[in-house]
Amino acid sequence: MPGEPQMTASPQYAAAHRDLAPAEKAFGRWSDEQPPYPLSLLGQSQSAHSIVYLANKDGDFVVNADVNGVTTKFLVDTGASTVALSLAGALSAGISRNELVFESRAVTANGVVRAAPVRLREVRLGGFSVRDMPAAVIEGLDVSLLGMGLLRRFQSFEMRSGKVTLTW
Repeated sequence: MPGEPQMTASPQYAAAHRDLAPAEKAFGRWSDEQPPYPLSLLGQSQSAHSIVYLANKDGDFVVNADVNGVTTKFLVDTGASTVALSLAGALSAGISRNELVFESRAVTANGVVRAAPVRLREVRLGGFSVRDMPAAVIEGLDVSLLGMGLLRRFQSFEMRSGKVTLTW
């Protein structure tokens, strides 16, 4: 819609998080015994100003970051233009439902969804911290996305050989 802020989420996110076909459900990739979005393990860092994550068994980078002092699970998504919180992530970080005004739209591979712009008091990942971080709460999101809005604030980030390295 003209004049409305636009956000994007990557096709990789949409493809990996679509409804499963019956054959996939039978295989049990996202079964109750196997919770979705397993965390990535920490790898060996070469510096006190960097953090390394290893891809999880699904090939994703899923990390814990503190949002307003509360640990929140994020999928690292270079195709997302912003930090995008699920409703559950936003509520646990102390954002009230009354504060959420779904006045924006986010464009995903699954279509256009409603988004509520927010400002996060602090986002902390390892020894790296950003205050007053713009973000959005995205309707229907089942895991928060650590997008380019935060990744570009690092001195560098690199994905290679099953590892992502974030340097500040």
